[in-house]
Amino acid sequence: MKTIITLLLVLMLAFALTQCTEHILNPNNDWTAGDEWFDVRDGQSYNTVQIGDQIWMAEDLNYDSKGSLIYGLDTSNADIYGRLYLWETAQNVCPEGWHLPSDGEWLQLEQYIGVPTDELIIEDLRGTNEGGLLKETGTEHWHSPNEGGLDSYGFCVLPGGLFDYLFVDFEYLGFYGLFWTTADSIWNDKVPLGCLRVFDYERGGIHRYYDRKSHCLSVRCVKDRTQ
Repeated sequence: MKTIITLLLVLMLAFALTQCTEHILNPNNDWTAGDEWFDVRDGQSYNTVQIGDQIWMAEDLNYDSKGSLIYGLDTSNADIYGRLYLWETAQNVCPEGWHLPSDGEWLQLEQYIGVPTDELIIEDLRGTNEGGLLKETGTEHWHSPNEGGLDSYGFCVLPGGLFDYLFVDFEYLGFYGLFWTTADSIWNDKVPLGCLRVFDYERGGIHRYYDRKSHCLSVRCVKDRTQ
């Protein structure tokens, strides 16, 4: 009898472990926007949020990839702000089922939360406090005053700063959150530029402009659309 009971316990434990593994390895199993999503590549989980008809990760990507690094080379920063990525790396670093947002997808998000239509494609600061609606509240991570930081949608933008390969320097942790898009351009027929979004500590709007691809910036992934 003891042998039978022991065998049953072993089988039950094996079944339970299998179920847990399947949950991690199949992140879309019973998954809906707002749940945590598990990256099968390294087992990390990310909060998610739906804004309009888009589904976004509500945290910055923290996948260790060639062409990325951690701010200040301090691993504790990765747990909070994720990693920083070169533009080329950012294009394909999001996990399966997700992708780096295009400029147009950022525009869709910004229009939904209230950035005026006639300001959307300006290469400058746009809106009034739409950026504040997406930023984390308070000054635990943001430098004061974290203007307008309300996090009204659960998007939780953090000021992860950047790394500049040209000057070999980390900058702006606590002051700016900077995010790559898929769009790019060329300045003066020589300098490759990538399109980005910038949130800053002393303004409530959202910056849209192009800057050198030699920067490493944060990445937010958006969910692929299903047909």
